[in-house]
Amino acid sequence: MILVCCFIVHYWAYIFYYATTFNDNPKETWIRSQRPLFLQERLDESYVDSLYWSIVTFATVKYGDWHTITFGENICTIVYLLHNLVIGVYILGYIINWMPPGMGRKEEY
Repeated sequence: MILVCCFIVHYWAYIFYYATTFNDNPKETWIRSQRPLFLQERLDESYVDSLYWSIVTFATVKYGDWHTITFGENICTIVYLLHNLVIGVYILGYIINWMPPGMGRKEEY
């Protein structure tokens, strides 16, 4: 399960990174609002920012330090949050299947 979550976070960090770099006006994107020299930075520094965005969104914490600006970013984030909801339900179902069949039942005396 941990590897699945790591893959999801990495995959969406990649999507958020390229959504910023392929925008028509890159100055009006989620990361350029905080870091104006985003495209001039090294790839690993930029990737860490995208990974941070993805992890915080995956955990549904959203500190509020960065937010989406463009319509495409909003759509991308909505799809990502819905995807996280499905993954969360899947993980919850997986955990419930680990429980013994009689767990949680109370015996009456």
